[in-house]
Amino acid sequence: MQLVRKFGRSYVGTNYFWFFQHDAYTTWSLCRSDSSVLLLWGPPGVGKSTLSQFVYSRLDAANRARFGRSFPARFHFQETGKSLKSIKNCLISLVLQLAQKDNAYCEHIASQLTDGHKLYGIPEDIEVLWDELFRKRFGPQAEDSVFFILDGLDELPEQEFGKLMQLLSSIVKDKLKIRVLLTSRPGVAALDTLHPTEIEMSRSNLKRDMSALASERCNNLPGIRRFPKRIKQIIRAKVTERADGMLYVDLALHYLDSTGREGLARKAVDKLPSNLSDLFKHIIREIYHTRSSKAQQAIRTLYTWLIYAKRPITIAEANQVIFLSTSESIFRIEDEVQGQSSRLLDLVQNDDEDSDDGEADAPLNDDDSIDENHEDDYDDVSGSLYFQEKAFRDFLKEQESQTDGLAEHQTAAHLTILDTSISVLCSPVKTEVNLETGDGDKTDSREKNHLLEYASCYWDWHFLQITVNDATEEQIRRVVSLLSQIFQNNNNALGKIEESDRIFELSDTHTRCPAMTKSAFERIPAWLERAERIVSTLEPNVAEWLRSFQSDSKTGLQDLLRCHGRNWYEAVSQSRAYKAFRMAVPTLHLLENAGEEISNDDSLSPERIRDFVNTFDRTDDDYKFHRALAAVYSREHHPQLALEECENALKFDLPNEDRFRMLSLGADCGLRSFEVTLEGDRIEGLKQAYSYIVEAFAMLDSLFTKPYSYYDRNFLFDCWYTRAQIEAKLDLYEEAIKSYDESANLLPWTRPFFLEDVFDILEKQKDYKGIITRLGETKAEHQRIFLARKLDDGNQLVQKAAKEVGDEGISTLLRLYSQAIEYYDHSERSGSIRLRLAFLYRRVIGDSPAAKAVLIRLLNSDACKNIWGDGDDMFALVIARFYYAEILYEDFVSSHDPSHKAALLAELKELPEKQLGKSLALDFERSSNTTIMLARMLLKLGPAQEYYDVMQSTFDICYKGLTDTISSNDEASLRLFARLLALAGLQRDAQIAYSAQFYNLDSEGDSKDLSETQDNRREDLQKNDSGGPPLTNGEPTTSGEACCSSSTAQPTPEPKSHVSDTDASNEPSTPKSASDFTNGVPSDTSSNVATPSKKTNSPNSQPNSQPTPDGDLNNSTYFCEGCSKGFSNWSTPHYLCAVCASCDLCQACYEKRQARNDGGPNDSWKEYCGVNHAYIRGPVEGWKGIKGGVMRIERVEPIGKNTEGERAENTEDGETELEG
Repeated sequence: MQLVRKFGRSYVGTNYFWFFQHDAYTTWSLCRSDSSVLLLWGPPGVGKSTLSQFVYSRLDAANRARFGRSFPARFHFQETGKSLKSIKNCLISLVLQLAQKDNAYCEHIASQLTDGHKLYGIPEDIEVLWDELFRKRFGPQAEDSVFFILDGLDELPEQEFGKLMQLLSSIVKDKLKIRVLLTSRPGVAALDTLHPTEIEMSRSNLKRDMSALASERCNNLPGIRRFPKRIKQIIRAKVTERADGMLYVDLALHYLDSTGREGLARKAVDKLPSNLSDLFKHIIREIYHTRSSKAQQAIRTLYTWLIYAKRPITIAEANQVIFLSTSESIFRIEDEVQGQSSRLLDLVQNDDEDSDDGEADAPLNDDDSIDENHEDDYDDVSGSLYFQEKAFRDFLKEQESQTDGLAEHQTAAHLTILDTSISVLCSPVKTEVNLETGDGDKTDSREKNHLLEYASCYWDWHFLQITVNDATEEQIRRVVSLLSQIFQNNNNALGKIEESDRIFELSDTHTRCPAMTKSAFERIPAWLERAERIVSTLEPNVAEWLRSFQSDSKTGLQDLLRCHGRNWYEAVSQSRAYKAFRMAVPTLHLLENAGEEISNDDSLSPERIRDFVNTFDRTDDDYKFHRALAAVYSREHHPQLALEECENALKFDLPNEDRFRMLSLGADCGLRSFEVTLEGDRIEGLKQAYSYIVEAFAMLDSLFTKPYSYYDRNFLFDCWYTRAQIEAKLDLYEEAIKSYDESANLLPWTRPFFLEDVFDILEKQKDYKGIITRLGETKAEHQRIFLARKLDDGNQLVQKAAKEVGDEGISTLLRLYSQAIEYYDHSERSGSIRLRLAFLYRRVIGDSPAAKAVLIRLLNSDACKNIWGDGDDMFALVIARFYYAEILYEDFVSSHDPSHKAALLAELKELPEKQLGKSLALDFERSSNTTIMLARMLLKLGPAQEYYDVMQSTFDICYKGLTDTISSNDEASLRLFARLLALAGLQRDAQIAYSAQFYNLDSEGDSKDLSETQDNRREDLQKNDSGGPPLTNGEPTTSGEACCSSSTAQPTPEPKSHVSDTDASNEPSTPKSASDFTNGVPSDTSSNVATPSKKTNSPNSQPNSQPTPDGDLNNSTYFCEGCSKGFSNWSTPHYLCAVCASCDLCQACYEKRQARNDGGPNDSWKEYCGVNHAYIRGPVEGWKGIKGGVMRIERVEPIGKNTEGERAENTEDGETELEG
């Protein structure tokens, strides 16, 4: 969003009135023009990007004001940013923007991003992404339309531009409801094929806007604003007269402001050139020719890097570029940006204004201290350096003569960067990392080789940018000499490349990347062919390498492979060995000239690993071979083989440090083998792993000296953590806690994440006092992180401990929650912690009024931000509504005061109008779970028509969710539908709906076809074919026990915690006749629906004799509200509460709940579900699952209505298949 902020504040005071009144824009924005593409074009610096931002803001405001369905989204292409010149990234950005604005579209994309063939949920193929997320959604008949503002088409690489043109052509060809505004410089002929409507940004059009911008700058720039009004008027008039665009006005006035004095400004304004290019030259002379020769060399090199670097360089890299070009620090980048280059360069911090830890702009508390292990966080070297204006960057690139000397020509520039990069890689200068051990001291940021990462990733890219046919003899000599240094591995240059992030930085397709790309390797022979003519002028070692390479080009790759193999073999640390091997794999692949690249996401098989290792020409007659092979097996997820190699290495007489590392790796592999192995004596293997780690730590003090280095701390942290995990699994609880503490002492920022591990151990020891004491003694910042992590076992565990400790524990936890809420309130991020506090009050303490007050505070707030990053916390809002509705409903059913009941009913009706819901635009469908409770209250107190309307609207939501093309909402729709059917008295149908929740309903995954039409289902609600109560004027004649909400349907949703109801028998009932119902449930209801009645609630009333149902499972998991155990299939029965907002119970917790209904003791630390609630039992009797879109239920009549030509067939095992 940095570009958005920049454009939004660049030209304050302008309004572009001429543009918004232009016929071409008005017809385009109102969707009345024949062309869906509007092209805005003009020369550099005229203000196209800023105007595109104005267009977006205007469209967005218009859509919100009209509550319309025309959503705008934007993307600014930028040549210098890797992510900003990718069509795929553009589409993803547009998707996310639309999803934030439109919940329906959000549901649509969620359904499309669950395909297992897509990487991280995003289709790799751009055409697939476009087809699934745009073309299908915004076809000619779509209700919604979108506006895309795509700025800077001229900055796209040719290949990416071609991809965009294909997508834009499909908009025109398929008549999609997508309107596109494009901005570009003139002369992009390919755009003519789109037949766009065009608007030119010309000087005459911009005259009023340029004058407005000049007025704003004169009134606000610190120097000019002090001038007399008459002088400011003169300056404004003369600048506007000479200006050919908005950028000219801005640069000229900043330049005049920098003069500092009225007289100098008046003289300077008369000397201003008459166009932007000449103004650039004027500014360059000021920057360049007023410096010393060394400073000129430094600024020339710096600007060369800024123009031609593959990615924006960081502040630290820029400072090192200056130092390497002059052998001294002529100036600091930070000072240059604030000084002479202030209107040309810009610093952008990589962590910018938005923090993902929920603590941005947080107040400083007395107990907040600096973490000494995070001292690198305070180095102000990570920001990136940019040209403020692309127009200036392009101007420098286009100056062929380079008479002003501010940057080099393209060929010379790339050679300069290549030279610097290889010099850095081959330099003997000490880096902060020992390349053999991976260890070393963390040095001051000024001493680090900051360019090493850039050089490792992009040295060969710059080599490819140099055209061999245009190179001079001197340039050929330099290039060949540089190449020889890489292939001869001077000062272990390949080891430095191995240590870098090159394998991730260069691999967009997640394939393993060698130290030199195939394209670069194939370019070398052309350079050597030209170098043959000057071989006599080369250094002897360079000439020798040249002849060797020419005799057999594979020799070069074999040299690289041998170097990687040597680094692999000699590496002491597991990390270092694996990095060398990781780089060797694609190098060998390139040597073998194999076709398909090797994926970086898949583990290599043991056989493939041995094939690679055999090429290293190493034998297994010493410990180094086994040490290195163990590292590879471990990192490639073969822990048992890694353990075997550790054992082989330990048979040798090892140096102490090597033995320590082998023992610790062996312990880690033993632990992981224990976790993945189901056969053999697992405990004995774990004990062997423990003996390894104990032996290793016996040598600790003799090998590592305090204070530990940065890398020693990280290594020993892993060792202590491994030890703690093993001790916990061996029930060595006291030792495990000490080991966890040692880990956290090494890296204190990890302590909040270890608290849950420690608390689990203390719970096993029933030491609840210890849990509360340890949490209370933890630093405040760590307390907050732990309490805010997630609504799961971590928080429930401390709440359980508080309950077990008693009043002291409860008061301690209340205090900690209150402190955390106070801390996060300032940034509107306290919503999730308020939920935890409401849970504590309602479920643990039993104080519903206090819980209600907490929830009211949350629901009446203006915002609820995600505690860990950007965006709204919609989950907190949804669950808060569930909690709040349950409290109101419980109060309703327990009250005997009609007026109080009426007030509670009115309060529940007003729930959607709470401020937070309106602020976050939570739609009705996202909060529909509470409508079932509203219907139950209306059934007792409200008008029949109003009850019917609520039932109908809820049914419509279910129907829509089960008939649309979105599969992600099926589970929630089924669960809601089950409760709706139960309330309508269709008990067996409710059970079938509940049983279907774990299955993919669609045979092909992209469409749904319910066998009944919507009218048929509505008729079922009014006429109960299964013996339930009929509807009379939309109102059932009974209070059939009923329904509640669904859990959020996600692959692994967190367990939700909700309040319970009081005795439902307090509700007045109007059964059709006394013989028809038992405790509010139709008397002919089978045990498919368990009820609180002693006569029908026996868990054995319906034996679950069928095998585990098979079918197309959707990998979802739900959790028992009582014990938090998860279930993702019907291997055991579970019960869906027909009253609570969202409550599933396992068999054991269901039986405990029923025992409590009969007056038994409460042996749970928390309340779950309510007294005398009814349940929907799953699965339905005879359930066999859903497969290929076919529902199978054993020995029952076919479910649903077959379409014409279809029939139900009895299978041999007695199943009934429903097709269609």
